[in-house]
This record gives sequence, structure tokens and C-alpha cells, in this order.
Amino acid sequence: MASRHIRRLQQQLEVAQDGVADESSPSSSGDEGGAPASQGARMGFSLLCCSSDEGDGNGDDSEDEQELEVKRETPRQQKKKKKKKKKKHIAGSKPEDIAVAAEDDIDSLCEKFGFRKEENAAEASASNAAGSSRGRSGHADIAGVLSVDVNFLTPEREMRRMFGAEAVRGTSSGHRGHSSRSHNHRGPGQGRNIPRLRKNLLFPPEEGWPKPDIGLSMAHRETKSGLSYFEYETSDQFRDIQAKYEQVAAQMDPNLLGGFLQKYPFHLDTLTTLSYVLNHTGDYSQADALIHRSLYVLESAFHPWFEVASGNCRLEYAREPNRVFFKVLFRHVTSLSRRGCHRSALETLKLMLSLDHSDPMGLLFCIDYAAIRAREYDFVLQLAASFDTGKTLSLYPNFAFSTALAKWQLEQSSEPADLQESTLGVANHASGEILKQAMLIHPFALKSLVEKLDAKGCLVDKHGWDNVLEVCPRFRTASCRGSASLAHLVKLFVEKQYDIWKDVERQH
Repeated sequence: MASRHIRRLQQQLEVAQDGVADESSPSSSGDEGGAPASQGARMGFSLLCCSSDEGDGNGDDSEDEQELEVKRETPRQQKKKKKKKKKKHIAGSKPEDIAVAAEDDIDSLCEKFGFRKEENAAEASASNAAGSSRGRSGHADIAGVLSVDVNFLTPEREMRRMFGAEAVRGTSSGHRGHSSRSHNHRGPGQGRNIPRLRKNLLFPPEEGWPKPDIGLSMAHRETKSGLSYFEYETSDQFRDIQAKYEQVAAQMDPNLLGGFLQKYPFHLDTLTTLSYVLNHTGDYSQADALIHRSLYVLESAFHPWFEVASGNCRLEYAREPNRVFFKVLFRHVTSLSRRGCHRSALETLKLMLSLDHSDPMGLLFCIDYAAIRAREYDFVLQLAASFDTGKTLSLYPNFAFSTALAKWQLEQSSEPADLQESTLGVANHASGEILKQAMLIHPFALKSLVEKLDAKGCLVDKHGWDNVLEVCPRFRTASCRGSASLAHLVKLFVEKQYDIWKDVERQH
């Protein structure tokens, strides 16, 4: 007997037993219970002949199979119907209901990640009020001033503008070929080349570079006032490699460091130390290659939430693991400036300053130089007006003179209406008045700058400047007055920026 016949017989037996139970029930009446009882008895006797009748059996089998299929498909169909009803309910719901549901989801996500809607709303209203007040008073928003153009973080675009696309393409292909031959090796823990899902903004990695696996990662510490704070973290593997590096570095032998780098090609301290050594020996290309590899290691350890160019992320220099990031980026800025990629250097400095507004690296003493060399004169004026360090930036020697120079450049190249709009946040004074104020505030800086230009043979009107410096007692007796910090700031300003004052028109 086929299995489907057995299943059908079992079902009919169950139905017959149910009918007998109903017939024996005392509460049931004769008229109501007679029909089921007789029907159950007939079904019980029909079981004996159901298998003998082939024609009827086949028909019953087909019907029973259809019934079983219907029973099997019933739960699925019910689920589908429920889903359809839900979809119809969502499709037929009002837009207000959908908006409320979406808002509830956003609230739950905010609570999950530690945000509060009321605080965010208060902060947003406060920031809007502050932004409107800044707009009325003419002060630019510091977040907007320090916004980074990621297209200029890498120097390729700027080099294409200076040397042409063909020259840059040939140089990059040759460098990539050399890099793949010289650096395509793996140390312990280095796996095969893993595809990278996120784009590298600081420096695009070379072909064949594997994913660094040295135990360096980044963690999200907290979110406060709409800003997310992050910190680099190291594992036991990283600390073990660091201990080995310190033993090798104590021997003061660059060759041993080179061998250590062959074994651990992505160790940060080894990369930065060898880059420093190669820089002093004049091998700038190899030094830059090591800095690029350091940038790749640091960016590979970024947290998924760490959007480095968004302006809403903070990486505090005060925390020890984060300092290597700023040191490597500053070396990268020096390399970019040496190669003439001043716009890329400016964007990198803006990036560093946006990550830590306390300026622990002294970026405010060189960012104006990069902006003037990149012809971003608006940025100098807006930064001087909006950046809050407890004192105005015009008290710094470099910004006092750079602001006057940037204003003069805009006066030479802009229409009066455009000039008034571009100098947002700066007092509406002529460049000559701003320069006169800078000379009166920093007479020692002016005297040092004139002496430097004279020593380099770049001073245009030496006799006129000698008269100015000798006649006016303020300039004749100008000095740092025993302030070592002022002497250091003036020296930084003169050594860094004397070349932008060599122009004849600027001196006049």
C-alpha cells in the first residue's frame, strides 16, 4: 500500500473517532448527534474497500494530494498574505504616519549611539543663532573656513596643473613600477593584498601594498557637542614590535633600522626615523616614499565613523597614541611645500587644524605662508577674523604682515564689490593701513625682515628703508626686549616668509 494511502486512512480514522466521541457525549441531542455518528460509521466501513476500488482510489488520491498540498501551502500563503497586508498598510498609510515612524527610528538610533534629540536641537539652535550673529558682525564660521577640499589633499591635481598631465602620468607610472619592485614584500602577519572598500584621502596606496597588520586601530571615545572624539589604540602585537624597535634604535645604526624595516615594513617609528635620516642625506624621493607608506598605515587604521575631512571629528594631540598622526602629516606638509604643491600643503594644514583647534603643532605660524603661496588670499583674511585662540591672530608677527599682503593682493585683482564680500570678517581698511598697523605692533619683525632681504640682495630701496629704520626711534631701538618666545616667532616669520616679500611690487 502506498504511503499516501496510509496517510489518507489515518486521517479518516481520526475523523471517525471524533464522530464516535461526539455520539457518546451525553450533552448532545439525538437529532444533532445522529448524523455525525452514522457518517462516522459509514466512513469507518468504507476504509476496508477504499484500497480495492482502483478507479475511486486514484481519484481520491489526487483529491487527497491536493488537500495535503493545500494544507502544506497554507502557512506560507498566510505569511505572504500577512506581508501583503503590511505592505498595503504601509502603502495606504498617511505621509504623517510614515514621518512619525521614521522619526521614531531616528530617535531610537540616537539613543543607541548616545545622542539626545533635545540636546541636538538646543545645540543646533545655538549654532544657528551664533552663525546668524557672526553673519551680522562679519565673522566667518571657523568650521567653514577650515573645510577641506579633498580633491587637493593629494598633489596629483596640482602637479598636473604645473607640469601637464603627460608628465605627471609618466612620473607616477615610473614611481609605481619602482615601488612595486622595491616594496612588494610582506613581514610577519602581512596577508595577501586585501581589497580596500574606502578611498584613501591622504595618499593613494601603491599597487601591491598589502593591508597593514601591525596591531594599530582606532576607537571612538565619545560624542560631545556634536563632535566625535577618536583615539588610536595599540595591541600587544604592536607593543612587542615597538620594544624590538627600541632595542635596534638604541644602537644608533641606520643600517640596522633598514634591516628592521625589511622585517616589519609598516612599523611607524621605523618609517619616520629612516625618513628623517634620508631627508638629511638629501635622498628626498626615498624619504617621501617612507612618509607616504606611514600615511597609508595610519589611514588604514581609521575607525569606520572617522571622517577625517568632515570637520566634525576630533583627534586630540594631547593623547599619546595620536601624536604620530600629526607628526607624519607635518612631515608630509614639508615635503609638499618643497615640491611646490602649496595648495595640497594648505589643505593638509587645514585638516590638521580642524582635528585639534588647540594648535599643538604651531600650524598657525606657517598656514598663512602656504595660503599666500597657493594664492588663497581670502582664506588668510577669514582665518584671521574667525579663529579664536584667546587673542587675535594679528598679534602674531606672521599674520600681522600676511593679512596686509593678502588684502593688497585682493585689491590688485578684485573689483570693489567682490573685495568687500571676499574680506568677510576683516575690518574694511586698506592694505596700507593694515601694514602700517603691523609695522607699529611688530617693529622688531620689520627690522629683521629688512635685514634678511638686504642680506639676500633682494631689498629694492635700501637707502629708503635705511632712512626709515634710522630716523624713527621705534624702529631704530626695536628688539625682542628679552622675550625668547618673541625672538623665536620673529625668526620663524623671517626665515619662512622673506621669499614672498622679494617681489618688487610687494615691497613698494
